[in-house]
Amino acid sequence: MLTTRPRQAPQIFLQNDHAKVGVSPLAGAGLRSLAIKSRRGAIELLAGGEGPHDPAVLPPGTGSFLMVPWPNRIRNGRVSCDGRSYSLPITSGIHAIHGTVRRKPFELIQSDRTSAVLKGELGPEWPFGGHVVYEVRLDGASLFQRLVVHAAERRFPVGVGWHPWFKRNLGQGDVKVTAPVEAVWVLDADMTPTGETLPPSGPMLLNGKASLTPGILDNCLRVSPGQPVILAWPEAVLRIDSSPEVGHIQVYNPGAAICIEPQTCCIDAFRLAGAGITGTGAAFAEPGKPFNASTRWSWT
Repeated sequence: MLTTRPRQAPQIFLQNDHAKVGVSPLAGAGLRSLAIKSRRGAIELLAGGEGPHDPAVLPPGTGSFLMVPWPNRIRNGRVSCDGRSYSLPITSGIHAIHGTVRRKPFELIQSDRTSAVLKGELGPEWPFGGHVVYEVRLDGASLFQRLVVHAAERRFPVGVGWHPWFKRNLGQGDVKVTAPVEAVWVLDADMTPTGETLPPSGPMLLNGKASLTPGILDNCLRVSPGQPVILAWPEAVLRIDSSPEVGHIQVYNPGAAICIEPQTCCIDAFRLAGAGITGTGAAFAEPGKPFNASTRWSWT
């Protein structure tokens, strides 16, 4: 039965014949579990996905969280718009990181057995106001996710992303990643882009021929819009198809998990775009003209 009255819900489970997905509205609407169904039983793709979860907390290194209204890092927490400069809370080193919503409670707007729509406020940390609507839906053997960012009274720079912690190994061998990488953003010692890009080389080719050695990548890559990113384990293959706005991925592989993060812009994209650097993916949300992007994860 469809629920349309706004409310808070501690935990949501979406399921069909192909998968069961856990979502925690109280923990930034984060995905807690993505268990795909096979002839041998359920296969959990997300780190920390098995077992019960605290519905109010998404532990570091587990699940998949939303990055809104910017993905990744903003150096010194400084963002400019229409001639004014604003300060964001510094949350990691010298950076403001991963947006403002990942630990905020979301309101459940509607839900049924296979889908949910949730709303989260961008909060007082974001000087422009606004909110995000998150749609998540099981479609056969795929999980569709859409983010729509709404401005309140004035426009603001915007980017969004998804930060999944996929398991490196499902039991029979490490995952291999294939992606349509066009360019690699050059990072300085503080892990922010210099504005230069290089052609991909070495492990950043992401050609699917070898598993990625833990710890060697924490890089932002520009990818060809409309082309899939593939994660292939011996037991399963996951295909990530995203809307044209999603022109980047962040690849982070610290150890037991690997993060392949679809995102609409590069690290610190607003600063780079303001300096005249092209290809950053920086965009704007305006009153009456929201910014939206989507990603679909399909498996075999």
